[in-house]
Amino acid sequence: MSVGICEGSGSGVPAQIISGATMTTRCLLVLDSFKASIGSRQAARAVQEGIRVICPDVHCHVIAMADGGEGTLDVVAERVEGAVRRTSVCDLNGDMCEARWFMGANGEAFIELAEVAGLAAATTSPRHRTTYGVGQLFTEALDAGFT
Repeated sequence: MSVGICEGSGSGVPAQIISGATMTTRCLLVLDSFKASIGSRQAARAVQEGIRVICPDVHCHVIAMADGGEGTLDVVAERVEGAVRRTSVCDLNGDMCEARWFMGANGEAFIELAEVAGLAAATTSPRHRTTYGVGQLFTEALDAGFT
């Protein structure tokens, strides 16, 4: 087995060659979001585009990912059967806001803390911040019959 370089790229990205036949090089892109700037899918698509420029024969597959914080609800909504619901709740600063939660088709509810109490939205002193809205989301989900 010998390893070649994507032609014309000058990048040093390897392309495997076995017995004179080129194998398809595959790339799995699984990125988290970049807080308050770009979502996980958008970040992975940007990397995918960069790879296409350097090595157009590489086949990339993008999977959105989240670590449980900002962007998690979007990833769940993409992967789990169900629907996003919206409700009016109290935000981190004590103001009313519209927040989303996800109702799964199998009776489960998904709530993302960052929807209501994410630090990116903080405008008040930590002493005056509240997670009351998170409880409101839980109550909304429970009242809708979700667990």
